[in-house]
Amino acid sequence: MHATPKLAGVGWLAPLGVALASSLSCGTEDRQGNADAGTAGSSGGFEAADSGGSSGATSNSGGSPPVSTCSGVPVGSGLPDGEECTGASVEAQPVPVDMYLIIDRSSSMVDRVTESGQTRWAAVTEAVRQFVQSPDAAGSGAGVQFFPASRFGDDDSIDCDASQYATPNVAIGPLPDVGDDIVTAVEGAAPNGFTPTSAALSGAIDYAKTWATDHPDRATVVVLVTDGYPTQCTDNVDEIAEIARAARETEPRVSTFVVGIGGEWNLAAIAQGGGTIAPYIVSDATVTDSFLEALHNIAATPLSCDFELPEPPPGQELDLDLVQVVYEPAEGDAEEIPRAHSSSDCLVSEHGGWYYTPVDEPERIRVCDCNCRRFGAGRLTATIGCAPAEIH
Repeated sequence: MHATPKLAGVGWLAPLGVALASSLSCGTEDRQGNADAGTAGSSGGFEAADSGGSSGATSNSGGSPPVSTCSGVPVGSGLPDGEECTGASVEAQPVPVDMYLIIDRSSSMVDRVTESGQTRWAAVTEAVRQFVQSPDAAGSGAGVQFFPASRFGDDDSIDCDASQYATPNVAIGPLPDVGDDIVTAVEGAAPNGFTPTSAALSGAIDYAKTWATDHPDRATVVVLVTDGYPTQCTDNVDEIAEIARAARETEPRVSTFVVGIGGEWNLAAIAQGGGTIAPYIVSDATVTDSFLEALHNIAATPLSCDFELPEPPPGQELDLDLVQVVYEPAEGDAEEIPRAHSSSDCLVSEHGGWYYTPVDEPERIRVCDCNCRRFGAGRLTATIGCAPAEIH
């Protein structure tokens, strides 16, 4: 790649809204694996988050600092008064998603859901079956592992060993090719034991990062599916959220989605750490349908907030100083994401920004997380030949 790469324009579809936690509580097992009945709130599946709004913060019940979001500036703020950008813009295709499912098989997963009489495990199994066999999932990738790792789920030397979860039961592969293998694996994983969430997430992220390194053209995510508080290895949710945060903020960046079966119990901190704002909360009344919908939403989300500079049309070059990045929400006014100069600018800019990476020999455009977190249905485009707004 030359110091001045060539470009006609770069853009992409923005991700779908991430689901918010509804006000549910659920049964959780104690360190002896017993279930404590919770009190149900809303009987719905999961609620869609409002991805719009101005600069602010997402609430956090886990004790970690809130996750900030930020909006851009008026389009054309970097241009002289009265001048409009007329450069060439391109909208890229969504990034295909590979998901590594790390599914809680602790003893409370045998609790029965309220309407169907199925166990939570049977309802989750049916949702997974429908998802991997769905034509809508074709083109996505999936793999799976379960926690706890030991047979009876009570052996800390095994269950708290992250490497147990870094080795998949079914390796990530294209759907529907690996669908039958995933269904067989879920059917054969009998629920038992405690909830070693920290080790499971850490190992899952290790595997996902290895996969992401080998597949840089795809978005690799971890999907943590659980129905209770962490009860093994550590019960500190902030420590678990930090595992997710580090995965999101180090290369290759891996986001963590969280699906709570039957309740929320501080899962928001883990989802926020993983860069996905809030967990999907699935009520016991609608486990199969709501979990299935969550999986489809995750698979349809082009998560990557950094994008390769494509080759330009013949005879065109990119002037790195004349690229304007604009987010157009499905509803509301378009906004320009100002140009930053490095990731450190993201920490101090009220309106976030985007920057080239690597800085000395650009190959990609990267959007600051505070902008990326609030992208809802809409599109993001980059136009060449126009002076961008810049952070100050």
